[in-house]
Amino acid sequence: DEKQIDFAEQVESVAYVLCGEVAITPEKFYQIFQAKGIVDKLFRLVDQDLDGIVTPDQAMEFLASLSNARPRTGIDKSNLEWLEQLFRQTVGNEREIRRDDFKKIVISKNPFFTERVFQIFDKDNSGSISLQEFIDAMHQFAGQSPDDKIRFLFRVYDIDGDGLIQHRELQHVMRACMEENGMKFSEEQIDDLTMALFEDADSENRGAITYEALKNQLEKHGGLLENLSISIDRWLVPPKPKPPPRSLLGKISALRPYQLSRPYMKNNYVYLLFLTFFVAINLGLFISRAIQYRASNGFVIVARACGQCLNFNCMFILVLMLRQSITFLRTHGFSMFLPLDQHIYFHKLTGVFIFVQSIVHTLMHLLNFSVIVADNPEFGNYTLTEWLLTDKPKLFGLVQGVANPTGIALIIILVIMFICSQPFVRRGGCFEL
Repeated sequence: DEKQIDFAEQVESVAYVLCGEVAITPEKFYQIFQAKGIVDKLFRLVDQDLDGIVTPDQAMEFLASLSNARPRTGIDKSNLEWLEQLFRQTVGNEREIRRDDFKKIVISKNPFFTERVFQIFDKDNSGSISLQEFIDAMHQFAGQSPDDKIRFLFRVYDIDGDGLIQHRELQHVMRACMEENGMKFSEEQIDDLTMALFEDADSENRGAITYEALKNQLEKHGGLLENLSISIDRWLVPPKPKPPPRSLLGKISALRPYQLSRPYMKNNYVYLLFLTFFVAINLGLFISRAIQYRASNGFVIVARACGQCLNFNCMFILVLMLRQSITFLRTHGFSMFLPLDQHIYFHKLTGVFIFVQSIVHTLMHLLNFSVIVADNPEFGNYTLTEWLLTDKPKLFGLVQGVANPTGIALIIILVIMFICSQPFVRRGGCFEL
């Protein structure tokens, strides 16, 4: 297309003027698209009917068309041979493959899709797939038309198999898609997006999406349908393993985790620097407090050092959930310096720090009181129970004597919060923190 070539040539020219032969940094990337005429030509490229307005459909078509030129990596003869070989390697001497082993072949970031594909392939509902079932399903899929692939996708979405996609089923699929692609949306945002898609597809107001409705919806966007077919192919065809390195240096390099590789560090340097800074603060607070109490026994030193870290972390965990402030920083370009998109991860990480430090802090105080302080004439001959659960000793705390009882109550509350925030509890659907 002439307009695409013109746009690409202008971007290339501006990029060469600004960067020459060196790599394009984020700052230079912004400058390229701020150059005169770049955004205007991009707008005209997306605005296919030249009415001065870009609709969501036009934007979707443009984004989908960007990847249309990619080579198809669907299921061909070599893929089928590789899948059959992988099946035999996975099951060994067994004749059927179980669900857990199937997940090793059909790899997805989200278990929902693997589970649904397994259920579709398991035609006799035996809980396992025979080699013949597996190969037959793959052979059938290799020759499928786009219509057949839409039907396959419909079966994936139709969780209860009643021939209709209900609102709750579409919502479940949307949530799985977000998780697979690493996107973070609130439940309210997922509800709104699901409702918008559902109402658009359910043109007859039946309260459910039929196969024909899904097909009509996808056929509105040819590029989206093409990319969807490529995505389904990639779900079902795992990548072939790379050949093992032959040299000793290559074998040693292969043992290195990807997180220690240069590309990972280059692409995640903001996140890594912030993580290092966070850990360094905790180490600094721990060491400084330990030095301050170096004249005390070991139990008190560790307890006080952990307590100092808790003072910081219990404040910092709230900062990480100031969503309006984070949105303000993100819209003003601070993502270049702060890992704003990982704020939920750091919130969870800080929670783990708080839990571990609280356990150690409490354990050290318990050992100190039980081994050194309790029944000691120098401290009033109070029993361990009196020290921990009453204010009789009238020591420690802003209100004398309440530090220990309130500390016991807080650690109990913290343990309950930590357990209830775990995925295995939240997946139960009873509540979410």
